[in-house]
Amino acid sequence: MSRSENNENPEDFPWNYMPRDRGLEDRYQRDTVSERLADRLSRVPYGHDSRTDHGMRRPDQDSGASGTDRDALETAGDRDIEGRDRDLAAEERDVADELRDREAEGRDDAAGDLDRAAGDRAATDRQSAADEGARAASGRAKAADNRAKAINDRKVAAEDRVQAAKDREDSGTDALTGARRREAGLAAQERDVAAELRDRDAEARDAAAGDLDRAAGDRAATDRQHAADEGARAASGRAEAAGNRAKAINDREFAAEDRAQGSHDREVAAEDRAQGSHDREVAAEDRAQGSHDREVAAEDRAQGSHALEYQALHDSLTGLPNRTLLVDRLDRELLAATRNKCLCGLLIMDVDQFKDVNDALGHEAGDRLLEDFAKRIKETLRDQDTLARLGDNEFAILPVGAGEMGAIMAIATKVLAALEKPFVIEGITIHAGASIGIAVFPDHAPDPTTLMRRADVAMYVAKHSHSGYAVYAAQQEETLGQRMTLLGELREAIANNELALHYQPRVNVRSKRTVGVEALVRWSHPRYGLLPPAEFIPAAEESDLIRPLTRWVLNEALGQLHAWELAGIVLGASVNLSAANLLDSELPTMVADLLRTWSIPAGRLILEITETTVISTDVDETLKRLRTLGVGLSTDDFGTGYASLTYLRRLPLSELKLDRSFVGSMATNPDDAAIVKPAISLGHNLGLTVVAEGVEDEATWDMLAAFECDLAQGYYMARPMPPGQLAEWLARDVWGLAETRASAIRSRGRR
Repeated sequence: MSRSENNENPEDFPWNYMPRDRGLEDRYQRDTVSERLADRLSRVPYGHDSRTDHGMRRPDQDSGASGTDRDALETAGDRDIEGRDRDLAAEERDVADELRDREAEGRDDAAGDLDRAAGDRAATDRQSAADEGARAASGRAKAADNRAKAINDRKVAAEDRVQAAKDREDSGTDALTGARRREAGLAAQERDVAAELRDRDAEARDAAAGDLDRAAGDRAATDRQHAADEGARAASGRAEAAGNRAKAINDREFAAEDRAQGSHDREVAAEDRAQGSHDREVAAEDRAQGSHDREVAAEDRAQGSHALEYQALHDSLTGLPNRTLLVDRLDRELLAATRNKCLCGLLIMDVDQFKDVNDALGHEAGDRLLEDFAKRIKETLRDQDTLARLGDNEFAILPVGAGEMGAIMAIATKVLAALEKPFVIEGITIHAGASIGIAVFPDHAPDPTTLMRRADVAMYVAKHSHSGYAVYAAQQEETLGQRMTLLGELREAIANNELALHYQPRVNVRSKRTVGVEALVRWSHPRYGLLPPAEFIPAAEESDLIRPLTRWVLNEALGQLHAWELAGIVLGASVNLSAANLLDSELPTMVADLLRTWSIPAGRLILEITETTVISTDVDETLKRLRTLGVGLSTDDFGTGYASLTYLRRLPLSELKLDRSFVGSMATNPDDAAIVKPAISLGHNLGLTVVAEGVEDEATWDMLAAFECDLAQGYYMARPMPPGQLAEWLARDVWGLAETRASAIRSRGRR
């Protein structure tokens, strides 16, 4: 029965107030403390390692478990550390409870002994003194418990530090050695604490013995003191035995740790060997990859070199050989022709109206036309022949083995025939022909450079003459040089206002009176005199001069209409446009600006376009915009371009102008008359005004009157004349203005 269970009535329990056997109680306290110390010392982890038992003992490894075999100790660390912590805490609580129970039992036993030994007041005093000593011993025991708990807390902290050291142990052997040293220091500290505890226990025993000596001097007290000493020695022996067992366990743990470390070292060595083998394999792979990379780099350089060579010798748009590659192949062909004593021909051609396509549809459409053009030409040639692009819209053909002029000219004819079929670019039909120049070795040139230049001269002759192709002749170079010089002078003439307009009357067939004029440009050249349009307009159409030239003509013609109107002469004027003008999207805007500048109604301006232009170019949108302005549109040279009724019906025309080749001979050629008469009827049926040009005699005039033609112009009525001369002609000639208007003009002239 524990002391806490005693009632407060001393009469019911008189032994509570009897003197106690303090020697027995002290011995019990010392035994209990020693056992607890030995038990806790046996739990201190020596040589802790995460690969063994994590520095913890199993709950069944207490101080009495000395017979546990070695295998159980080595495998004790496999259990979870948290469970062992909980078990250890439970064991500590059980030990504390057992300590309190034994303390109570010791006090009860001591009380019984005291009851039997004496019943007098001296015994009571000794009992009181024993109680005081017991309370002092109990206080010391509690202090020992507190110190033990502090030791346990330090042990737990040490375990935490050991665990942290364990975690760092993986980083290297040095960390492991440091952890072991710290563990050894911790063990030394724990041994010091145990020694201190034993010293304090001895002091407690000495104090208890002194108390007992002072409380009782009889023999019984001395015997009990001896018994207490024996118990203390027994407890000390048990503590020492527990320490030995703990040391043995620690030695086994060190041995297990050494074995584990040896196994770990072997594993690390094996891993190092495996890593070394892997590193050698990786190095071999790297060397192989490096060799492969060098081979790939060499292939890339070779491909890059081939690509650069290809780019240097071929056109990027069409993929055809360029000028450099053509010259190289031409050198070889000239050598072969020299050995075989035969001709070697070179054909250079230019795409007609290419600039117009670029201006009207844009450069992308122009590139598409060049690609399709090159593809079609290549399909007409043999595989061994060379088709090269020299630049922009210029191509060259080098036929292999064509040693005769007839064979070379046959190639040109075949190419032109292939180009008769129109091209379709972005849904727009384009008739793109070609002009071909031919030069042959050795008749026309002794070397490649001269041969190419003279073929180029022949090409310009073919373009100027609209003959399709031309063979080089010596006089062509002089003509070409003159043409180039003429273009330069024409540019200056436009800028310096050196051109002039002449006007040919357009006469109403019914009234026989002039109702309008056609403006025809003339160039008063300082060396060649007055040049007609045919001498310089084709060259302007092939260059960038056609737009400024057209603007000059329109501005001059509208300005003259305005001047005549101020003089009382109200006429209309027709102006000729080229295909290049109609492909200019800015043309309607330019015409509107000029009409506004000179205050001329749009209906008094008629723009003439050739039938060939209508057929070969897609100008519908431009014509519609011009017609929206109110400007009249006339198809010039009708009958020469084989225009179908479909073209006449879909275009916004207001006038049909018959070509002079039919009108001029209709009085003597029934076939021409058979064409003119239905053409006039066709124009009327389509709601168009019909104009006949090239009227040279009265018979032709009479036939046109009989066919009910609307307007006529030609030398029979009047030749083209300057504006001042035309005003006088209008005032006095029979074909001039109406009599009343002519009289008014003459009277203003006299005033």
